[in-house]
Amino acid sequence: MAEFKERGNEQYQAGNYASAVELYTAGIEQEPTNAALFSNRSAAYLKLESYKKAKLDADMCIQLDPKWSKGWWRKGTAQLEDQNYIGARQTFNEGLQHCPGDENLIAGIERAKKYIAALESVQGAAEREQHFDPNDASKRNMETTTEETTPKSSEEAPSDGEAWPGKAKDEIERIKTAPNHYAVLHVSTEASGAQMKKNYYTLARMLHPDKCQLPGAEDAMTSVSQAYDTLTNVVKRTLYDQFLSQTGDDAEHPNQTYQEWESRQQPVELPKWLNFLLSIKGCAWVLPILIIIILSPLVIVLLVLFVLMQLIMLPVRVFMQLFFPEKYAQMKEEQEKEIAKMEEQAQDRMFAHV
Repeated sequence: MAEFKERGNEQYQAGNYASAVELYTAGIEQEPTNAALFSNRSAAYLKLESYKKAKLDADMCIQLDPKWSKGWWRKGTAQLEDQNYIGARQTFNEGLQHCPGDENLIAGIERAKKYIAALESVQGAAEREQHFDPNDASKRNMETTTEETTPKSSEEAPSDGEAWPGKAKDEIERIKTAPNHYAVLHVSTEASGAQMKKNYYTLARMLHPDKCQLPGAEDAMTSVSQAYDTLTNVVKRTLYDQFLSQTGDDAEHPNQTYQEWESRQQPVELPKWLNFLLSIKGCAWVLPILIIIILSPLVIVLLVLFVLMQLIMLPVRVFMQLFFPEKYAQMKEEQEKEIAKMEEQAQDRMFAHV
């Protein structure tokens, strides 16, 4: 095993990542419970941009040794490279619970936070898209806004005959002069959330301060994040479309910004009965207290059943452990694998839209 690991490390350092994978795999076949081999192969897969395989190896590394921070760091890094920024943050946080104070995991959290500054509203965006229908004002303004969004020169953005996106320097200049959020993301006013997400990731990969050191890159990335945050939220997008439709009609404020327009809007008045309920001191606590009172007996019953099941199974576990230790160890290992698999599937479902 040591021979395969050393040879794999040599190939990895030489940049021969495919050969490194083969050697690490050979080592795993000889010693399938060695977490370091799975960690090294995960790193090699990451270099080959096989992010799913890198994550799977990191998961195996975690399963073999959850107290080793390298497995959590490998998994989080693979998720970052696969653009699953929210999942990466959760992985790093979960890793810190097992490995408190680990500097690499803390740095990973900070790195993930940079990428998801504008992605807090992404969860549920796919559902909202299905029910979203632009209002009439937005539709009336579509032709005008689309014309504004379309580049008028090579300095603003690549023309129809050129590939998009352009170079980082060109995109920074284009975003700096973009007339609205749609133009910033290089989409039309009827663009779907999926198209916005695609363009956002394209620009983020190019302009993120960690990857682009050109002057104005940070401001451009801020504009991209603000545009994406606004246009992927159905409420914010509706208000923004209304702002665009009224921009040319407000003679008193012809050059107003969206923030200035938003500050002048009349607040929404709540129904009188709702205002009355909200004015009652402590009303907000009534519903949670009622739910707790109703569910308390059920929780107690479930707790008692759980304790009884544990007491019933205790002699069986002791018997198996004493007389069939190998089979007991195998059963326990299979249970742990099944639990890890269920947790991974739950996480995949939770972040499938990212």
